[in-house]
Amino acid sequence: MPSDDRHLLLLASHAVNQTSVVQKILLFSLHHQPDSSTEKLLSAAQSQTILRLLFGVLPEFGNGETSDQPKADRHRIHRRNRRRRDEGIAAYKKLKRHFGTSSLLHRLRNTIAYHHTSSDELEAAFQDVPEEEEWACYASDRNQNSFYFASDMVISAGVLRVTGETNPAKAFDKIMREVLDVSETMVDFLLCLMSAIVARHCGAELMSPQVGTGIRIDNAPELHDVSIPFFTEANKRPRHRRATARVRSK
Repeated sequence: MPSDDRHLLLLASHAVNQTSVVQKILLFSLHHQPDSSTEKLLSAAQSQTILRLLFGVLPEFGNGETSDQPKADRHRIHRRNRRRRDEGIAAYKKLKRHFGTSSLLHRLRNTIAYHHTSSDELEAAFQDVPEEEEWACYASDRNQNSFYFASDMVISAGVLRVTGETNPAKAFDKIMREVLDVSETMVDFLLCLMSAIVARHCGAELMSPQVGTGIRIDNAPELHDVSIPFFTEANKRPRHRRATARVRSK
């Protein structure tokens, strides 16, 4: 396999791995339904943090390889499989629309939500947060149980500015729908790309595994039954959850 094709195959499969893992972690965090009002607040903030990671990950490949049209065109069409070819073309066109300079994901990633922001953007977001909001830091003796909520509120306010929404729940829902749609389209396109490269150099049968030829995994949990809590213990022996102190900062 020529090095250019090998590099593209490795980058595409890496992007699929990265996207799928972060998306799965996001779903696990969203599944958690705590009883404590404090954990509800922090669990929601945890999910929003993971969501920001996901929409930061997606353009890494989308703005790089998928914008390189000649290279992508050369590989994504597998002439002996019209269905996969058509799926790849449709996914590719959809991604190009998503990653335009005016797209929501592009604007989110390149402003306060993912990169270190400018002082002016940060100050504008800070001023947008009402004085009566929960300006607090939740500090614990274990770092994994700590959360600096005040900073997350400012980042979230910056996200609101980009989405054009005034309601945080609506903004979160808008971003969630956009990110999940793009991540699924990204994976669809990359799988078509990988299939074309592998079929060209190794044979199409490698991308068509037969039932009974793989490794069987028993007792895997149902996807929607798995959740990630915010609070965790680091000890092997069961212990009472340590208290998390709330310190007001404004």
